[in-house]
Formats: sequence, C-alpha cells, structure tokens
Amino acid sequence: MKSVLALLPLLFSLNAKADLKPFISEQDKNKMLQILDEVCGDSWCEGQYEIDFKSMMCTNDGCTVNMDLDLGTEENFENNHAPRFFETSIYLKKTPAFLAQLSSDSFKHNFLTAAFSAEVDRAMDALSEKF
Repeated sequence: MKSVLALLPLLFSLNAKADLKPFISEQDKNKMLQILDEVCGDSWCEGQYEIDFKSMMCTNDGCTVNMDLDLGTEENFENNHAPRFFETSIYLKKTPAFLAQLSSDSFKHNFLTAAFSAEVDRAMDALSEKF
C-alpha cells in the first residue's frame, strides 16, 4: 500500500505535464503563421496597417500569436516620418473552429475556414480597438 501511495505524486505530475502539451505541432504553427500572413492583406491588414505575424506560443488551451504591427500611413512613408510600430499579440482559444481548421482541406491548401477566420476577425477587431 505504501508503494502505491508513494507513486501517486509522480502519477499526478506526469498527468499535469501531459495536459500542458500544445495541441498544435511546430509544423502546423509555421503553416498557420504563413496562412495568416497571406490572408492578412485581403482582410485584417487592409488599409493603412501592415502586420507581420512572427510566432505562435501554444498551450493546451490556445495560442498567442505574436506580430509586428505598423500603424504608419502612406503619407508617413512618403514624407520619411517614422511609422507607428508595435510588437503585439492576439490570443486564439482552442475552440472547435480552431481544431477544425487544423484538419480541414482549407488548411492543407493554405486557406482559412470561415468559422476560424471569424474568430481571427474578432481577435483582430479587439486588438484594433486598442489603437
């Protein structure tokens, strides 16, 4: 009995570590960043914004997407003024739409599903309210 009780803390710690494992592979994170960058110009980045998606840090609950955000306008660039540049991030929760995106044909062909695109839209809208 003592040996079983002695193993309990080890079993709990192994289970806790398993729960922290990200739900998305490094390869899929890189592909997601590439797709976000490609889709960006026709959606969230339209207009005077320039966004460069840099990295994703994920846990079992979701991903923080880190990006460089340039709020400079064309006039600023033409007049050689310094653009408004920020390092910022959005958080994308692990939702059914996120999981479906990873296994979809759209993902295989470098597109976003409508449901996941809507989630990214909401996160980008919340970010734009800060500026």
